[in-house]
Amino acid sequence: MLELAGENFAPNLKVWFGDVEAETMFRCQESMLCVVPDISQFRRGWAWVRQPAQVPVSLVRTDGVIYATGLTFTYTPEPGPRPHCPSTEDIMRNSGSQQAANQMPPAALDYGQAAAAAAAATAPPPPQQQAVAATF
Repeated sequence: MLELAGENFAPNLKVWFGDVEAETMFRCQESMLCVVPDISQFRRGWAWVRQPAQVPVSLVRTDGVIYATGLTFTYTPEPGPRPHCPSTEDIMRNSGSQQAANQMPPAALDYGQAAAAAAAATAPPPPQQQAVAATF
């Protein structure tokens, strides 16, 4: 979502990114919201942003009058498509086999294995990446 702040907005205005009309929501005379179009609307064959791309932002009345804002929206690179997540069955199957291995009697482990297992049990989990979404 993109929020535009200004003056004299009206319900008959639509936000356009280049030559693509965005879904627009009039809030009041000083504020409008719109849904930013997908990058594929501007870069043929792109499923995600590969390099920065700027698109001019305009306001267009329903009678066709165009107001150039002088503003641009910049699409910034993303990490790309996410790898396929394993199915629940695969996760449960792997989890079950690990639990079975962890339930071996202590006598079956030698000292080195026991120390490594204890260290692994107390080690902090690896850092997780978080996706951050921003509203402008």
